[in-house]
Amino acid sequence: GLRPDRVTFTMMVNVAAKSRDLQSAEGWFRAAQEAGIQADLVMYTALLDAAAKAGRADLADEWFQELLSQNLKPDSVSYTTLMEAHAKSGEMALAERYFDQIQSFHGLGRLSLESYSAIINGHARLGNLDSAAKWFGDMERNGLTATVVQFNQLLRACAESATDERQAFAEEVFKRMVERGISPSDGTLQALKWAVGAN
Repeated sequence: GLRPDRVTFTMMVNVAAKSRDLQSAEGWFRAAQEAGIQADLVMYTALLDAAAKAGRADLADEWFQELLSQNLKPDSVSYTTLMEAHAKSGEMALAERYFDQIQSFHGLGRLSLESYSAIINGHARLGNLDSAAKWFGDMERNGLTATVVQFNQLLRACAESATDERQAFAEEVFKRMVERGISPSDGTLQALKWAVGAN
């Protein structure tokens, strides 16, 4: 019969990651190795994603170090996945350090909305409104145009923040979003409701 190849194993790791099944993702990864298939960057990134979705930043770090030990060169996608793992764990200093590594290794041209989103969303979860707004501003100054996703993250930062200015700031964010012709999503309206304290 046909033997599974790297593409098949990578697909199985991806499916497990999207199902938030870290154990299965690791199982498929190890099965590939036992079958004599050398993991590439795509397969390792799928494994990083599984660890990130499971809230296991420690495991994401281990897999990232293994990736480096295999002489694979991480790209902005693998770095962003690692950043998301640390941001979800509230480890913003580490997430930002990996962001800086994208800049130093790949240059500004490789930075993406997803990279900024990982940082903005991490600060939003913690209610760090000033930090979320700073990163949002940096993103736009570097030529990336915010979508409904990043605006929603900024509104979430307002909702989670304990500052007195959060209501006025949220209203300004929403106004800017509408002026740009960006259609609000259900998430926009929910975050705005929380931020302004509406019932």
